[in-house]
Amino acid sequence: MEITPARGGLNRAHLQCRNLQEFLGGLSPGVLDRLYGHPATCLAVFRELPSLAKNWVMRMLFLEQPLPQAAVALWVKKEFSKAQEESTGLLSGLRIWHTQLLPGGLQGLILNPVFRQNLRIALLGGGKAWSDDTSQLGPDKHARDVPSLDKYAEERWEVVLHFM
Repeated sequence: MEITPARGGLNRAHLQCRNLQEFLGGLSPGVLDRLYGHPATCLAVFRELPSLAKNWVMRMLFLEQPLPQAAVALWVKKEFSKAQEESTGLLSGLRIWHTQLLPGGLQGLILNPVFRQNLRIALLGGGKAWSDDTSQLGPDKHARDVPSLDKYAEERWEVVLHFM
């Protein structure tokens, strides 16, 4: 992030990110974990992943225990090792997965539990509503009753018929 002075003595911050992945990669782990606390955010991040990373996330979405890194490496042919390295780095950088020691001393990979749970909710449904509580807003000032909606629909229908 670059800060430049602007008119009036205020400073403006300019982000140097070209995409969502760069922006999220620059955030602190605590901020990322808070963002992953919402199903909509997890779904948006998932949609922006490269196809190989999406494939890995979907394969590991319902695993509750770490998977050996060697097993994950076998999912990709040797000629796609560059894409494998990019996807591995991206998933680690975004804290979507992390390494964990398996019994026997092997390194394993496991999805971030908060991300995993909220992506499941986003893909399968359930959980609480994505929007915040709107009860504080009160009744709608521009509420419509059924007769006025019927009249409006009939007028629009007549316009369509007249046009034809």
